[in-house]
Amino acid sequence: MLDAKALDFLDARGIDSEVADRYGIYTANVKGMDRKSVIAIPYLESGITVNEKFRMLPKERFWQHQGRKKIFWNADALDDPALEDGRMPLVIKEGEFDALAAIQCGFPLSVSVPDGAPPEGP
Repeated sequence: MLDAKALDFLDARGIDSEVADRYGIYTANVKGMDRKSVIAIPYLESGITVNEKFRMLPKERFWQHQGRKKIFWNADALDDPALEDGRMPLVIKEGEFDALAAIQCGFPLSVSVPDGAPPEGP
């Protein structure tokens, strides 16, 4: 379930809450952050959660569980036969919400890299 702050965040990004819900995104209860809204983004492999990324709203910080597997968000899309036979393209995005926007626009085989874009060099 998503709280009001999370729903407002999604709405501002143009992402339908039903799409986010379909991908298991929810508002997490994080110890010591009672007044903050934290969005949890599950990373699934073969339908099983292997990691989660957390985003504090507003965009204050991100974190994941330490020591867990790092994979593409929506990695199960990589097993879709439509990708292998070329009927649908693979879309690789920098962030999960960018990938959700692509999915909502009709590109269901969209993934996001585990840690977002690398920091800029000197």
